[in-house]
Amino acid sequence: MPNRSNFIILLVLVFSTSGMGQSIQESILAKVIDSNSGNGLFGATVLNLQTGEGTITDSLGMFTLDYQDSKNIVSIQYLGYFSRSFSIESLPQIIKMETNSEIISELTIYAERIPQDLTTDYETIKDFVISEDRVLMISKRKGKDDVLKLADLDGKVLHIQSLPNISNVENLFTSCFGTNFLIGEYEVLQLHTSEDSIFIVDKDSRQRFDQYIVPCLAITDEYIYQEKRSSYNQAASILAINREKKELFVFASVDDEENLERLPYDRKYMDYANGTGPLYLGVHASHSSSPAVNARAAAQWGTLLSRSFYLPVDYFFFPNGDTILLFDHEKHVLTKYSQEGENYAHYPITYSQESGWKAENNILVDLARNDIYAVHRKASESYFTRINLSNAQNEEKYKVHTPFVEKMIIHRGNLYFTNSSIVVGKGSRILKKVELDN
Repeated sequence: MPNRSNFIILLVLVFSTSGMGQSIQESILAKVIDSNSGNGLFGATVLNLQTGEGTITDSLGMFTLDYQDSKNIVSIQYLGYFSRSFSIESLPQIIKMETNSEIISELTIYAERIPQDLTTDYETIKDFVISEDRVLMISKRKGKDDVLKLADLDGKVLHIQSLPNISNVENLFTSCFGTNFLIGEYEVLQLHTSEDSIFIVDKDSRQRFDQYIVPCLAITDEYIYQEKRSSYNQAASILAINREKKELFVFASVDDEENLERLPYDRKYMDYANGTGPLYLGVHASHSSSPAVNARAAAQWGTLLSRSFYLPVDYFFFPNGDTILLFDHEKHVLTKYSQEGENYAHYPITYSQESGWKAENNILVDLARNDIYAVHRKASESYFTRINLSNAQNEEKYKVHTPFVEKMIIHRGNLYFTNSSIVVGKGSRILKKVELDN
C-alpha cells in the first residue's frame, strides 16, 4: 500500500504540472469593413487557423474571438473580397477588405434577353398593371380619349372600356391586398377583372386612399403591415396590425445611422427650404464648412441637402409563407422574422452595395412564382438578378436593353415594361415583353 505522504506529494505535482500548461483565455474585438464604402460587412468569416475556432461578423461588421495564444494567425474571408490574415497580436481594430475584381467579374455575367413589342406605334400606353394573368392598361390613341384596355400576357386584346368619369387620371396602382385602382386627382376607383372584362367595384376619395391604402406594405392571414417614416425619411417604422384583435405594435425599424447623426445640423436648412422652419444662418457643421450668409443661400443649401444627401431610407419588405423577409439596403442585411416580429436569421446581401443602387423600382417581385429580382440600371441597360430567398445570395442574372424605361413588372418569369415616348424612332410608349426565366 503506497505511503499516504507520498500520495499527497504526487497529487500536488499533478495539479502543479497541469496548471503550468494552461494559458489564460482572452478575447479580441474588431470590425470588418468595405475599404471603399466604409460599410461594415455582415457575415464575414473569422477563423483561427491554428485552433480551427471561428466566428462571423454581425450586422455592423463586428466580431469577438476568444484565444489563448496571441501568436495564432487569424484569417478573415468574405465572398467577393480578397482574404486577409493577421497574427492576433497585430490584428487591427478596423479591418479593411478590398474587392476582388476577378471574383466580381465572374459574379456579374448576365444572359442577354431580347424584348418584343406587345402594342403598336400609334398607341401610347400611359400605365399598366398585371391582374390574374391579364394586363390592364390605360391606353390612348391619337385624336381619341383614354381607354382602359385588357389583354392577355402576349398582348392579345380581350376588352376595351371607356374611361369612367374621373378627373385628371394619373395612373394605375396595385395595393398590398392585390386590388387594382385607377387614381385620379381627387378620387380613386377600385377595378376588378373577371371573365375578360373590366368592372368598377368601388369609389373612394383620394385623401382616404393616400391615408389607408398607400402605406400598406404587405398582408398575411393574421396581420396587416404598414409603413411610417420620420426624420426626413431617414427612419422607417414597420407597424403590424392584428387583423382580428385590431392590436398594433412596431414590427421592425430601418434607419440610416450616418444621416441621422448629421440631421440635427442639416435639418435647419431643409426645414427653411421646405417652409417648415425659421431662417438659420451660420457655419454649416455637416457637409460643408461654408457659411450660409443669406436667405437665398440657406434655401439653396437646404434644397441641395434634401435632394442629394437625404435620400429616403431604402429597404424591401416581403411575406414568404410563415416568414417575413426584410431586405435592409442601408445595412445590407436580410433578416427573417416570424409574423409576430421575432427575428431569427440574418444573411448578408451584396447587390445593394453596388454603386447607383438607390434607383426607382430596384426590387421587383414575381408574385406568381414567389421570386424576387434586384434591378440595376446602367445607361440604356437594365440588369436583373434573381435573389435566393433562403440565404439572400445572387442567382440567375439577365441583361435587357431598356432605354428610357418608365415602368417594369415581372410576372411568371417574364418582364413587362414601357419605354417613354422619347425613345429614338418611337412616338409613343410601347408595352414590351421579355422572357427572362423560361
